[in-house]
Amino acid sequence: MVEIIVAIITGFVTLTISIINLITNKKNVKKSDLIEQINKVQLDNCKNYIVQQISAADRRELSAAEKERYWENYDTYISLGGNSYIHSETERLKKEGKI
Repeated sequence: MVEIIVAIITGFVTLTISIINLITNKKNVKKSDLIEQINKVQLDNCKNYIVQQISAADRRELSAAEKERYWENYDTYISLGGNSYIHSETERLKKEGKI
């Protein structure tokens, strides 16, 4: 739980710093630049959560709520273009019936 809170705080701080940098460095901030930064932070947060849940699923059985939240984050991760070892780990856990 602490890791999730740290990840959320880190994401928020990163996003805030990025927005401040964009605003102070450019008077005419493009909406697309802000959206790109927000999507990057959201992708990183999803990836952090998924990795934590993969690790937890290897150690213990996940609750129904944790599994549902996993899939919500996984869907968001995929929609944002996430593509890494997350896919193979998800398939492995799915085959093992852990998620």
